[in-house]
Amino acid sequence: MRYADDFLFGYIGRKVEAYKVLCEVSNTLSLMTDLNLNMDKTNVKHHEKGTLFLGYMISGNYGLNLRWSKGNKQRVGMVTLKYGVPLLNLLERFAERGFLQRSAKTNSQRFVGRRQDK
Repeated sequence: MRYADDFLFGYIGRKVEAYKVLCEVSNTLSLMTDLNLNMDKTNVKHHEKGTLFLGYMISGNYGLNLRWSKGNKQRVGMVTLKYGVPLLNLLERFAERGFLQRSAKTNSQRFVGRRQDK
């Protein structure tokens, strides 16, 4: 964690149960520490859609592995997490600060480096 007031909680289960766990976490935090969750930033998401947390995109996908046990094959589902950087957001922030600029073509979404002499 980078900040003490931001956290990410992973839960494996149904969405209805995830909301129950969220309510329990919220109640426990408010009773024990007098902290309240910001409901604008608090949400429940499926791991395949991913979430943006402290500048990183965290998502996951199901990987099916075959497991052998005494001559029987069994499919086992595992969730692997992927961490990425939202590149478009970073490029836009660099453009706002003057390090990059949008391409001169009118309909282009590309970013190019700025010339130092300008």
